[in-house]
Amino acid sequence: MDSLDTDDQLTIVNRSTEYKISKKLICKVPYFEKLLSHECLESKEDKVVLDFDEQAFKLIMDWVRSHYAFILIEMNHAISLYELADYLGLDWISKMCITCFSDNFSTKNLPTVVPKVTATSKCITSGALNAYICRYFSKIVNTTVWLEYPIETIEYICALDLLVYSEYQVFIAVLKWVNYKADTRKAHLKGLLKLVRWCHLNEQDLSKIKENELFKSSGFEPIFCAPRKFNFNCNFNRAKQSYFVMIEKLNSTVPKQDPVPKYQSPVTYEDLRINVLDNNMTQLFSQVIKYDGSIPLKLFHDEHVSEIFFESKSHSLRIGWNQNKFTWVSRGHYPQLLKRITGNFEDETHLIGNLVPGENFEDGSILLEGSENFIMISIKKRRLHYFVRPTYENYAKFLSLHECKATILNDKLYLLSNALDLYEFEIDFNNNALRRTWSHCLWNDEFRFENLLLTSNPAGDKIICIDKLTKKFICFDVNTKVSSKGRMITYSYADGYKESNSLFTFTSTFLPLNTIRTCLNSKSNSEN
Repeated sequence: MDSLDTDDQLTIVNRSTEYKISKKLICKVPYFEKLLSHECLESKEDKVVLDFDEQAFKLIMDWVRSHYAFILIEMNHAISLYELADYLGLDWISKMCITCFSDNFSTKNLPTVVPKVTATSKCITSGALNAYICRYFSKIVNTTVWLEYPIETIEYICALDLLVYSEYQVFIAVLKWVNYKADTRKAHLKGLLKLVRWCHLNEQDLSKIKENELFKSSGFEPIFCAPRKFNFNCNFNRAKQSYFVMIEKLNSTVPKQDPVPKYQSPVTYEDLRINVLDNNMTQLFSQVIKYDGSIPLKLFHDEHVSEIFFESKSHSLRIGWNQNKFTWVSRGHYPQLLKRITGNFEDETHLIGNLVPGENFEDGSILLEGSENFIMISIKKRRLHYFVRPTYENYAKFLSLHECKATILNDKLYLLSNALDLYEFEIDFNNNALRRTWSHCLWNDEFRFENLLLTSNPAGDKIICIDKLTKKFICFDVNTKVSSKGRMITYSYADGYKESNSLFTFTSTFLPLNTIRTCLNSKSNSEN
């Protein structure tokens, strides 16, 4: 209990709230210890006026009044409490706030987090938060969490340089939110439609939008920029951030300085070369990246870091472009990521299909990233299972899928069997079913199943099978089913390395290319 001695009483007015507390008690807080010391003018006063976040300050005062025995750290107040504790010199509380935030954050918290972050916030910066939102925007939109956001959060998100395959995805996201509570949200529709970057929509998507009944009832007239004269909303094409990446193993001609771990692993600890190509397979840049196991694997990272997810049940890749370094991301990262995106509210969607008679598929599973969700493909007792937002329990109980390769494009699932038969399955969510609609045999002397990679790009209409050793490929147009063949050749060379004989992976991913180029140019200039 606070002392009743009036000489020991301190009155603290923080914004609209007044507290009376023992000076001896509160002096255990470094800020107040200094404030009430003989060196400060405030030590002669019995009243202090402050301007801190009210809820965070109340938590600190409750902690002091408990004689420092108990403090409640909740997710909704973690950022404000961190800032206040840091200012007051309570370092251990600051650290606990960071732990609380990182352990408990999910996208349902965005309405409380977004208004509190800045470019220089210490708990989490706006740059790191925006990088997370932009990378997983299409996944966030396909949760119930998105439907519950307030208008301020929707406006904030839709104004970012989102990583999307088409600007049409932003339009659909707006409509989903408005339709959920149409009576009260229609008033916001015009304002939200202004955040769609109309100049970067193709004619097909524009036609679909113009036929939409809600859009027609809004009375909104899209404004298109004159050629070469983009306004501030349209100057960046958000839909031009999806690329193919070809990652090659490099054979060093000089001894490595860092010891290679002794334990066995399905991944390499040698340096890699990453080649970034556009959707026409034109190389945009090539860069050697070095393994660094000290790169943090926390959920939030800044805009200089990219995570490249590829067909795997074991590892994916995280790259720090400002350092030209990479590390491996283990299989346990993605189920946790799914929980953060969905807010733990969502049940997985499960579709079932029949495999092809005569094909020898072994049981196993593989995790894929679709255009709107993470997907797990599983084979069990000759049945094909398709999980949208797979639970950790289902993800963990299957071994890796070795006798089959898979990719997803335009609501179609493509499987490549070890007999080199390529199958197309239509994904029917209405009936929770997978239906086989097309097949093609790839068998010839040029391809071996164990050497093949299967991939696609949701921004396009092609699926690609490429040989890791020869780099020969066969490409299918999924609309016409016409195939073409070729060979990928890389041209860049790096000092201290000789050419690789094989690919590690070939896949498609989102990359903020402008940021990456800025990093690479800055590093090059500093070296020069």
